Amino acid sequence: MSKLTARRSGALVAAVAAASTVIVGAPAEAADMASSRVTLRASDHEVDPGEQFVLRGRMTSEGDAVAGSPVRVQAYRDGGWVNLRGAVVSTNDDGYYRVRVVLSSGGDRDLRVVANPAGDTIRTARAYTVVRVLA
Repeated sequence: MSKLTARRSGALVAAVAAASTVIVGAPAEAADMASSRVTLRASDHEVDPGEQFVLRGRMTSEGDAVAGSPVRVQAYRDGGWVNLRGAVVSTNDDGYYRVRVVLSSGGDRDLRVVANPAGDTIRTARAYTVVRVLA
């Protein structure tokens, strides 16, 4: 075996070992966190450009309300999720949230809410919807 082939083989073994360590470690950490759920309902599924609509829902963890959790609205653009400017609220004492959204680009818009409770005891939750912005 040449030195170059030996180096490539060694690098591949090291990369696989590093990836295995990350994969093995992740489920143990996630298992310690409580499950969570966020719901999402849009007031309208078809809006005119610049028209305001409302997204609302509730965050729970193992059936109980999660108060004070930030809920951020994101849109799928250019192959990734981006935060909508100003579209972040916190859940109230009963776990409910309500956020007003205005979209200007026409077409079907994939939206999601991400509820990310403080600390590391409850998992982040996501919910998805599609809103059509009429052109």
